[in-house]
Amino acid sequence: MKFDVKINVNRPVAEVYKKMLDANFMTKWETNFKAYKQTGGRKRMKGGTGVRLYEEADGSTTKIKEETFEVNKNQSWRYHLQADNFGTEVLCQFLDQGETTVIKESSDLYFRPRILSVFAVFMKGAMKKRRMEDLKKFKAELEK
Repeated sequence: MKFDVKINVNRPVAEVYKKMLDANFMTKWETNFKAYKQTGGRKRMKGGTGVRLYEEADGSTTKIKEETFEVNKNQSWRYHLQADNFGTEVLCQFLDQGETTVIKESSDLYFRPRILSVFAVFMKGAMKKRRMEDLKKFKAELEK
């Protein structure tokens, strides 16, 4: 299941890129995000791995493994997220527009076991909406 989101941020590409890859900054804009723990390699560099921790509404913690596949400074970040029942590969592109930047994210989501894929049709809209809401919060934080 694939989906794309796009947003314009009124900041130069170098600033947008730096903040997007800053795990500490994620607490300000990504829903339920609490912390990032590095587990291998260099943080958010090719081959780097870590765990994202999210606090759920019931107080439980969800752990999602992250692995960076490719980083092109001020241009793109390609990474993989893996949870117990789903995974996604994300390509986040930073398109330089001078004093503004377009963030374009393409996500390819899959479910495990595969039988859960029957729910993908219902989840795609909700997941795309949540990601767009998060990117709007990211934009608002940077444009303060």
